[in-house]
Amino acid sequence: MQFSFGQLDPIGAMLGIMADYVMLYDDMTEAERERMGVDMHTGLLNADELSVTQKFSAGLSATKGALQRNTLSKTYLKAMTDVIEAIQSEDSYALDRYISQKVGSFVPNIYKKFVNDPYTRDAISLLAEVRNRTGMGQPSSPRYNAIGEPHMDKDNFAKRLFKNGLDILGTTTMRKDVLTEEILRLGKGLPNEKPIINNIDYKLFTKKENGVTISAWDRYNQTLNTVKNGSGKTLRQALEEKIKSEGYQKLSDPKKLGNGLTTGVDMTSKWGQLKIIQEQFKQLADIKMQTQLKEFKSVEDDRMTLKIASDNMDSNKIISNQPRLNNKKIKLKPIMAFGD
Repeated sequence: MQFSFGQLDPIGAMLGIMADYVMLYDDMTEAERERMGVDMHTGLLNADELSVTQKFSAGLSATKGALQRNTLSKTYLKAMTDVIEAIQSEDSYALDRYISQKVGSFVPNIYKKFVNDPYTRDAISLLAEVRNRTGMGQPSSPRYNAIGEPHMDKDNFAKRLFKNGLDILGTTTMRKDVLTEEILRLGKGLPNEKPIINNIDYKLFTKKENGVTISAWDRYNQTLNTVKNGSGKTLRQALEEKIKSEGYQKLSDPKKLGNGLTTGVDMTSKWGQLKIIQEQFKQLADIKMQTQLKEFKSVEDDRMTLKIASDNMDSNKIISNQPRLNNKKIKLKPIMAFGD
């Protein structure tokens, strides 16, 4: 069972500071841990001999990192850091997503609780955020993890309604998940695919299916999640099989060396072997997607299919790499819409 104390501030903030203080210990080298132990022991022995200023300085130094990380993570203090992160993010939708979520937050939260949507939605526009919160109209696409699974609450409707509306502690039942437990243990997750594939935004190509509009990005993740290899296993099944294998247990774990350096992330490590499997399934998903590209059309021009856009992009890459003679202008082919 998991308990969230996010609604228990300011007591929750104190608990968070204590937890972060313990986490700092794990990031230290053995020499740093020994020095910390000696310093603390010496400090306790000499506590009565220290001045008020010295005691205050020692306490401030010991809790600075934990306090800073915890307080900056609180909603009421992190607006500025959110904006900066959104601007600097490699995700081209990060800033739009941040703005839509902030403006959409003016919709009373009670509506969202009664909508009781099991999925975590990836709203980009303001209108999409309002639809997600009110349940009016088609919601936006879910967010997906590194193996193409949508982020969702697997509890039934009644349990979600109670948990989101009445349970102030936000209790969540822990489920056995071999892959998730191993990723958490390794401390390094598999990389998430981005919606821009082959320099084309798959979110901007859609189709109607059973009365619902889905994007090529949705279909790609569905394919990555369900496609099977030569052994008849899905990506999740192949990863879990690898984790349980005897050979995998002999491989190295990621280890932090300090200053941003980490070992145990090469292709012969545990994390590396899992990444190889992920890449193999991405290739299978890409091959399977090729047969469906012509079904998805640009949101700007329904004459432009994803198949035509992909072919044009490949052609543009060849044209762009050719030498230009006598300053001759090159003409690139359209990607989102045909010229009138």
